[in-house]
Amino acid sequence: MFGKTNESSVSYTDSDGNVAKIPDGYAVGTSENVNKVTGGLVVQDNEGNQFVWIPVGDVKKSGTTVFTVILGRYAFVKDQPIPEAPIQTKANYSEKILIHSGYQESINQTGYIAHAKALKEFIDNAIIDGGYWFGRYEASNNSGTKSKYDEEAWVNVSQSTASTEAQKLKVSGTYQSDLVNSYALDTAIVFIEKSGHTGYVNQSSKNTKKINTGRSGDKVCNIYDMASNCSEWSTEYLDGTYPWTWRGDSYTAYTYCLADRFSSGSISYTDYLSFRPLLYRP
Repeated sequence: MFGKTNESSVSYTDSDGNVAKIPDGYAVGTSENVNKVTGGLVVQDNEGNQFVWIPVGDVKKSGTTVFTVILGRYAFVKDQPIPEAPIQTKANYSEKILIHSGYQESINQTGYIAHAKALKEFIDNAIIDGGYWFGRYEASNNSGTKSKYDEEAWVNVSQSTASTEAQKLKVSGTYQSDLVNSYALDTAIVFIEKSGHTGYVNQSSKNTKKINTGRSGDKVCNIYDMASNCSEWSTEYLDGTYPWTWRGDSYTAYTYCLADRFSSGSISYTDYLSFRPLLYRP
């Protein structure tokens, strides 16, 4: 169940004292399993699109800070604990920082390589607002991009098309949508791990055939299928012959994990690659 839809962006404080910025046109979940930041705070619009708040900064339980999430790009290593700190943050976001043998965030459009629509603004305002909204589900195509339960994941889509379509998700007022960038994805993984799901960065796909969104049994902090069902495009790229980049495992492999990055030498239309939308204040 969800409360009254907000006509304008408002602040919401959960019972632990954590504050989240609610986008225009979205309502907060009313049941206890979806209305607290530590368990995964969920909002929904009038079309049923759902997003989960990824906090940036201190996270509280019963009014006491229990951990801190730093926004950044992280160099995760399979079967190792998550790093204490990111290797790329607001301070050096515009530098060419390479992760995992050369992956970097695409700041400007380069040919057919997707890029974050407003990376600097995303970083700045995620820090100011204390978080951002991460798609609860892999994208589906139901008269446009959706983030909804039990729909067919949108596959056979190129990275550039995924970026374009993610930006078309209907958002009112001061928020915009985009394809998930590496800062958003890596920081979400850190939040999940610190919330008690230790080792999730090493999770492989729980399903071995493609199924509808939210059906794989992979659910952490109210986010579904991050490590399962389909691999997902990001706005990272790799210099050279194989630039287009995606993250995580899929039903076709089920031996990789969220710590993994992959790239392709073609625009890549496949039935195991999907994407996930992001909401933030530009």
